[in-house]
Amino acid sequence: MENRIKVVLADANENFRTMRQQTIENTGEFDVVGSAGDGAEAWKMIERERPQLVITDVILPELDGFGVLELMKRRRWLEELPVIVISAESDVSYIQRAYDLGATDFIGRPFNAAIAQWRVRNT
Repeated sequence: MENRIKVVLADANENFRTMRQQTIENTGEFDVVGSAGDGAEAWKMIERERPQLVITDVILPELDGFGVLELMKRRRWLEELPVIVISAESDVSYIQRAYDLGATDFIGRPFNAAIAQWRVRNT
């Protein structure tokens, strides 16, 4: 686990979350330190674990992905903590809102593209 990138992952769909976690950890470069089914739980994990990367869906119970971004923006964590927003929703207003709130990237499914793009930007 040394030198692996700490990730908090948020997705309401447990199957997608499990598949994403396996995909991420199978690279050998990432360690999912928090996996949440709702935004409020994800926020607690982000505060507690201080990850190096957050991957969140937009549609989450309790607190949506935009709400998570807003909390991170208030704490000024987005300046150093990349956030990838993943969603099946491809409406331009969703994408624009994610970027306006400080998301590093907005990626539609499938998920593997998100990891590849994040790596390219950070190497």
